[in-house]
Amino acid sequence: MTSRTMNRGRLNPALEVLDRALIVTVIVFGLVAVLAVTAGPADALTVKSATVARIGGGAARLTTYTNGAGSLYVNLKNLAPGTRNERLWSGTCSSLGTRVAILPGLIVPASGALARTNVLTAGQARGRTLRIVRGSRALCTTFGSGSAASPSPSPSGSASTSPSGSASASPSASPSATASGSPSASASDDD
Repeated sequence: MTSRTMNRGRLNPALEVLDRALIVTVIVFGLVAVLAVTAGPADALTVKSATVARIGGGAARLTTYTNGAGSLYVNLKNLAPGTRNERLWSGTCSSLGTRVAILPGLIVPASGALARTNVLTAGQARGRTLRIVRGSRALCTTFGSGSAASPSPSPSGSASTSPSGSASASPSASPSATASGSPSASASDDD
């Protein structure tokens, strides 16, 4: 007969204590490992700042984290369907400065509404101006300076800012949505 049958289905009391101690040890080490793994990324994703700016018929939010990385969320409405270039710049809408990031193209569906988040590296998260271009039309907004979104015809074109901090024009298929009535440069890799 085994000890189990002799003790009516119970293990030897000395072995039960060791088994329980082993189980508790495994559980404790497991919890410590889980906490160690989750504490690192949670700390890395602590929000340092989040700035929202109007752009066209929607808004954009630039979020930076304490580790330097960031994210850019755009929520646009009332756009003509098609693809647009999305770029981050170091300057302002009137003086773009250095291009910091070329983001994946925005594909606007037939509904005209689009929402997307881009993950940014620490270098890209330093960008302060978002410029979205389709052909010769551009939407531009600068984060954190109080400037508003306004269409601008080219990187060297000036963008107007309304005193209320809201967009001065929303994108549309009509020519009246451009910042000026003059012809403008077409979108290129520099936009």
